[in-house]
Formats: sequence, structure tokens, C-alpha cells
Amino acid sequence: HIMVDKSTLAFIWALVPGIVILFVVLALFSYLRPRRPIIFDFRRTLTTRDDIDALDCNGQHIVTPPPVGDGWFGAFKAALAYSDDEMVESHGLDMVMYLRMQKVMFGVFSVATLLTAAVLYPVYATAGNKDLPKDDASYVAGLDIISMANVPTESARYWATAVVDVILTAIVISAMAKLYAEFASRRIAYRKKNWPTSYAVVCMDLPANYTNSKSVYDYFDGVFPGEVLDVNYVQDGTEILNMKKLYWKAVSKREGLEYKFSTPKGAAKGRPEHRPAACGACRGVEKVDSIEYWQGEQDRLTEEIRNAQEASESLAPRFCAVVIFASKAAATTAAQLQIGPATTLFFRDLAGEPNAVNWPRISMKASMAPVFSAISWGMMFFFIVFWGGVVAAVMGLANLQSLADTSAFSWLSPVLDWPEAIVGLIEGLLPVVVLIVLNMLPVIIMSILAGRERWHSLNLTEAQFQIYIYIFSLFATFVYPVLGSALLTDIQGIINDPTSIPKILASAIPKGGFFFITLVTLTAFVNNSMELLQIVRLIVQPIFGWLFKTERGRRKTEAFGSVQSFPKPYAMTAVIFLLGIGYSSISPFICVVSTVYFGLQYVFQRYLLADPPIDGGGIMFRGAFQQIIISLMFKTPVVAADIGVSYFFAAVHPRLQHRQHAPPQQIQQRHRLRRL
Repeated sequence: HIMVDKSTLAFIWALVPGIVILFVVLALFSYLRPRRPIIFDFRRTLTTRDDIDALDCNGQHIVTPPPVGDGWFGAFKAALAYSDDEMVESHGLDMVMYLRMQKVMFGVFSVATLLTAAVLYPVYATAGNKDLPKDDASYVAGLDIISMANVPTESARYWATAVVDVILTAIVISAMAKLYAEFASRRIAYRKKNWPTSYAVVCMDLPANYTNSKSVYDYFDGVFPGEVLDVNYVQDGTEILNMKKLYWKAVSKREGLEYKFSTPKGAAKGRPEHRPAACGACRGVEKVDSIEYWQGEQDRLTEEIRNAQEASESLAPRFCAVVIFASKAAATTAAQLQIGPATTLFFRDLAGEPNAVNWPRISMKASMAPVFSAISWGMMFFFIVFWGGVVAAVMGLANLQSLADTSAFSWLSPVLDWPEAIVGLIEGLLPVVVLIVLNMLPVIIMSILAGRERWHSLNLTEAQFQIYIYIFSLFATFVYPVLGSALLTDIQGIINDPTSIPKILASAIPKGGFFFITLVTLTAFVNNSMELLQIVRLIVQPIFGWLFKTERGRRKTEAFGSVQSFPKPYAMTAVIFLLGIGYSSISPFICVVSTVYFGLQYVFQRYLLADPPIDGGGIMFRGAFQQIIISLMFKTPVVAADIGVSYFFAAVHPRLQHRQHAPPQQIQQRHRLRRL
């Protein structure tokens, strides 16, 4: 039963290479970590160097985790011993809550694994569909025998599924309630600290008569006497920013030429020269010393930028400002209350930290905000609709037999005669890999669109991006694969009898569980391993190091890939949770691989502790919490509908068909009874 089933073969194709990759990565990690500390121990290496004064955006020295041990697991032991309270100070609340969520998910699926193994495994494994003839549509084999697919319709065993499903739902709700209570406590403690963001309020869409810092200061000082410390009015600095780009170009040119001249080969050629004209090869233009030329450009642009900044009051107003208050109470009140007459109402909110201010978007006109938002949601709707066809095509690979039974795809029949291991690879593992790769494209596009929307803080931009990722993944990774795999199971039957779709869905949804088991398995072993190895940094850093030889270029190369943005990891947590909990009582073996995923993710990420580019103060967790609850709301109807439809077609539907085909005398008698 086990070795000939395509679901089992797909799982083995994902599991065995995944385990091999995991141990190879652990070996490479143990070997490379002490030899490439700038990659595997970036923050500690950075803060212990004498030539760098590592400060955060608040001017405080960067906090580093404690030293790690040697060996394969020495690094992980030290990482697990690093307390959450210390981590809040060093990496922010979003990092702490992300790791806490991984730990809670690990605990939830560990309990789910034990519960389903004790109750559902024996209930499913002893059911009867595995004993049916192989040509029967309800026949199952392999690991499908420990899933709902092995349970005959109208069986009392479904009560066990329903009870376990209710228990799992209660466990998740209880765990998430405790996690959110912890978040609330940490959030309150976070807000009590003297972060600069607790005293700053961003104001957008200021009225036309507020054109400088003084006018904004006078307004707020009138409402909060003595509480306003400073006002930074935003003006059109496009020209200054363009000069800044030219300045850094001059710096890079000068440093690059100085490095080349410092090498023996460069010194032998003499000081570099060029013709400073639009056409560098134009004759009649005298050559100049390149290093001196770019040094002169750098000095000239420095002076021009300084003069432009001193005259910034004359720049065009952008009708937005950042107001600094003396107390957190005044800042919070100003951010939340509508103050003044209707003619002076404008947008106010607590500002993000200095690095998080979204300067390109903060001065966008209010009338343009709905336009960019509509573009983003329009593209999201397009991807959701269009991706249904893409996923259907991918899921066709998982149902070659069903496709080959139709006249349009009968040419696929020879493929089914290939060795069973190869067919299992094509039908089981290949669709998972293709789906993972294809789903990356819309995510990249949505990140660009989210960045174009009118959010005053990059924290809010990332939170919106997280929403887009989850909504798209909800359909692309769960809804469409569930429907596509089920409907493609018996295409010819649907063509012959479209009314059979609910029945086909009821019987095929449990059989599709191992597609998601394979997906989670592949993600658990391969994705987590690549994140631990930091494969992109390992490949890119030597290339950049060869291209950029200056000290500035070397530091940028070292810092490449050292930061972690949270939208995708948080959304990925919600998606994996959706897959795991959605099929936890249908194909309970998914609880095992979900436990492995969250366990590896927790341990590996706790060691990596990549620096977040900005501190959102827990804003990403709030979005992830909502997505977990939405995932839970999707899970219960799927299980209930699957059980209900199975019962309907086993018990009610045959009686309805019998009544429809009853003799004329019985039909006339029913009509008479109705009239009476």
C-alpha cells in the first residue's frame, strides 16, 4: 500500500532530500561560522571592531547577544539562553513577538500531533476504504490510510473528527489569547520607555495657511501651552536630494580612483586623468587630474547643499510637519484627538522612529492616496483572479491520470507508463516546487505597490505589505490548491455530470492533504536550512568584495543582507499555520511536519537574530494575530463542510434521487397529500 501511492512517493521525495540538505547545511554552518563571522555573527563582529562606533538611530550603542559556543549546537544553546527581555532592547518588540509566535505554534502543533496520533490515527487507519478494489474512486493507499480519505461516507467515525477539531480550535484560541496578553503587557512596557517616537507627532494635509514651522508651532502651542518643544516643517527638497545623489557619486568616484592609484599596477600607470565634458572622448577639451576633479566636485556640492539647507525656509511647502512635544501625554493626546474648528482638521498620528519616516510619501497630496491604494487593491484582485488559472495548471501536474482520461489530454497517457518513482516525482513534488516559485512573482510586485501608497511610516508600509502577502497566499496556497486538486481528480465525471461537483469535492479534499504535507515538509527542511546558511550572502559577498575595493564599498558589502524585514516572515507564519490547522483533523500527519517547521524556524531564527531595519513596536504582530484568527475561521468551515457534504451524498442525496425517479402513481399521491 505504502510504496505504490503517489502521495507517499511525493512525501518521500520531499523528506529524504530535505533531511540530507538540513544535515549538510548544519555541517557547513558549523564549519563556516568561525571562519566567516561577518556573515554568521554580524552584529557582534561589528560592535567589537575598533574602527566602527556602532550606534542605533537614538545614538545609543548597539546591544549585542552573548557569545556563542562551539560545535554544531553550541551556537543554538547560547541563542536559546538569550532572554526575551534582553532581546527587546537589542532587536525590538517585533522580533521578540515573532519568535514567541514560532514557539507558541510549535507548542500548538506538538499537542495537535499527540492528540491526533492518540485519537484520529487509529480511527482512520482501521476504516475500510483501504480495502476497496483499486479501481474504486474511494480507494486509498499509502499514508492516506491515516487520513479522512480512508473513512467511508455516513460513518460514525466522523464524530471523532468533529470532536478533535473542536478541541484543536479551543487549544489555538487559548494559546493565542495568552500570547496576545503577553504582547499587550510588553507593548505597555514598550510605550512607557522614553523612545523619541513617543514624543513626536506627524501632521499631514495641513491647511493652506500653515506654510512654515512657526505657524504650526503657534497652533499647537495654543492648544498645549508650554508642551511644544520643536516643529520640523517639511518642504520640497527635491533639488537638495538630487544634489545629494551627485555628491555621493563624486565621493564614490574619488574613492575608487584613489584605491586604484594606491595599487602597484595603478601607480605604475600614473595619476588618472579624464576630459570633464559631456563627451569624455571629445577632442579639444584638456584632460584634468581625475582625483582632484572629483574632490572639487565633492567640495562644490557640499557648499551648495549647505547653502540650500540654510535657505530651506524659501522652499515650497509640502503641508506636513513633525511636532516634538515635551511629554508623552501631550503627544498621545495630540495624535488621537480632533482639535480645533473643522477648517483646521488634518491628519495626525504618532511618528515612526527617524529611520522609519517615509519621506517620499509623507508629503503626497491627500487626493492621490485613494488612487495609489486603488491601484494596489486592483492589482491584488487581478492576481487573485488570474492566479486561479495558474494554480489550476500547476495542480494539473498532480492529477496526470485524471487529465489523461479526457480526450483533450489523452496524449499524457504514455507518461503514466514511466517508472513509478518518476511519476510520483512529477505528480507529487514538482507541483509543490513550481507553485512555491511562481508565488514569488506577485509578492515582489505587491511589495513595490505597497511602497507607493501614502503611509507616513515605513512600519505602516510593511504592515500593509504583510496584509497583501497573506490575502494572496490565502488563495494561491490554500483555497485554489484545495479546489483545483479536488476538481481535477475526476474531470471526466464533472464533464458528464456537473451536479457531482460537491460529491467529488467531499471525497477529494481529504486526498489532497498530502500536497500540503509535501509543501510544508519542503519549506521546513529546505527554506529553513537556506535561511540558516544565509546562502545569498555567502554567494553575493565575494562577488561584491571583488567589485568594490574601497573601505566604504567593503562596509556596504559586509552589511548586505544583514537586516530582516518582517512582512514576509509574519505572513508566512500565518500561511503555514493555515495549512497545518486546516488539515490537522483531515490529514493529521500534517501536524508532525508543521511541528518540525515551527521548531526549526524558532531555533534558527533565534540564533540569526537579523537586525530589523526599523522598530515597529509590535505593529507586525497585531497583523499576524488577525491573520491567525482568519485562518482559524477558514479551517472550521472546511472540515464541517467536508463532513456535511459526505453525509448528504451518502444518506440524503440517494433518497432525493429515488423520489425524482418514483413511478407516476407515487408522484400523484404526493400531490394529493400536499393539497390535503
